[in-house]
Amino acid sequence: MWLPWKVEGDDVVASFGSISTVHRELTLENLELNDSEVARGRAEAFRGPRPMLRERRGEVVFLEPDGAGGRREASSGGKRQSFLLGGAFWDSSLSFPLPLLGYQLLDFSWRGDQQLRLFLAGAVNDVAWSRPGTWEPRAQAFLQLVPFTESLWRGEHEVKGEALYLWRQKLRVGLARQLGGFRLGAEVGADVLHFSRTQETDPAFRLPKNTVETVAELQALWQRGTLLAGAQWERGERLSWRRWGFGERVEPSFSRTTVFARYQRTPWPLVRFSLGFDVATSQNADRFSRFSLGGLGGGAGFVGLPGGRVHADGLAVLRASLALPLAAGQRLEVTANAGWLRVRQEGQRAAPVSGVGVTLTRRGPWGTVLEASLGLPMVAPGPNRPVVQVVLLRPWR
Repeated sequence: MWLPWKVEGDDVVASFGSISTVHRELTLENLELNDSEVARGRAEAFRGPRPMLRERRGEVVFLEPDGAGGRREASSGGKRQSFLLGGAFWDSSLSFPLPLLGYQLLDFSWRGDQQLRLFLAGAVNDVAWSRPGTWEPRAQAFLQLVPFTESLWRGEHEVKGEALYLWRQKLRVGLARQLGGFRLGAEVGADVLHFSRTQETDPAFRLPKNTVETVAELQALWQRGTLLAGAQWERGERLSWRRWGFGERVEPSFSRTTVFARYQRTPWPLVRFSLGFDVATSQNADRFSRFSLGGLGGGAGFVGLPGGRVHADGLAVLRASLALPLAAGQRLEVTANAGWLRVRQEGQRAAPVSGVGVTLTRRGPWGTVLEASLGLPMVAPGPNRPVVQVVLLRPWR
C-alpha cells in the first residue's frame, strides 16, 4: 500500500478584478491505519474554538459550531468580512499625518456570484466590483479627498518653486477572459486631475489646467505553479491641456508598457518568500504621467519611498519579501526593493533607487488586528525620512 506524505497545489484566485497565486501544501505525519482515536479527536476538534474549513471543488467554506457539538457550513460561507478601521499614514509628501477612519468590506459572494470590496477611510476611498467567471466584468473607483504634494527633483536637489498639490480621482471598467493558464483583459476609464499651489510654489509658475484624462489598457497574464508573469500596455489622453510651469511642452497623450513577474515559495510552514521584478518604459510621458514609486499603497509596488518624489520614464525594479510568524497571533514581513530609473530630462541620467520596509501584524482582544508598517528610503532623492502607516481593524457584524 502506498500513502502520500505530501500534497501540493497551486491555484489562481480571482478577487475584485485582480488575480493572485495561492500555494497550498499538506504534509502528513505519524499516519496510523484504523486509529481508534480518530472519532474522538474529530469530535474534540468540532467542539473546539479553532477555525475549520471544508474544501469543495472551486471553493473553500467555513464550518461554524452548530450548538450541538458539531459543525455546519456558515450561512455566508465565510465569504463576507467587514471591519471598522482607524489609523494614520504619513510620509514627507504630506503636511500632516493622514487620518484613516472608516469601514472596510470584503464580500466574495455579494448578491450571489459577485464580489464587492469597499475601503472607505475618509481621506482615501476605494471601491471594486467584479463577477468572476470565464468572462469577468469588473469596475473600480478611487476617491482622494486630501491632496498629496508633487515635487520635482533633479539628482539630489529639489527644483525650487515647482511643488504642487495634486488630487487624482479614478474610474475604471473592464472585462477579462480566462483561457487555461492565460488571462486576457481590457479596461477603459478616466482620471480627474486637480492642481493647486503650495506655500512653496513660485508665483510665476503657471498651474497645469485641471483636466480629465481618458485611459485604455490591455493586459495579458500567465500563471504556472507559483509563478505569475504578465505584460500590460496603457494609453492616456488628456481632454484639455496647455503649457504649464515655466513653459514645459504640451504632451496631451502618452503610453506606458510594463512587463512583470511574481514568484512565491513556502520554504517552511507558515513562512512565505516572494520575489518579483518589473521592467517598464513610456512614450511622451510628462511629470504627471510618468511611473510614480512609493507613497500610500506603494506605487509600482515599491516600499520605503515617499509619494510624489520619485518619477521615471522607464524603470527596472527587483523586490523580495519574507513573511514569517513571530509568536501566536503575530506575523512579521520584511521587504527590500531596488531599481534603476531613467528620466528624460536635460541633465538627468539614469539613477539607482532602493528602500526597505517592515510590517508587523498582531492580533489583539475583541478580534482586533493591528498592522504597523515602517518604510525607509535607502537610495533616493531628498532626505531619508520614514514612511509610517498604522491601521487597527475591528470585525463588525
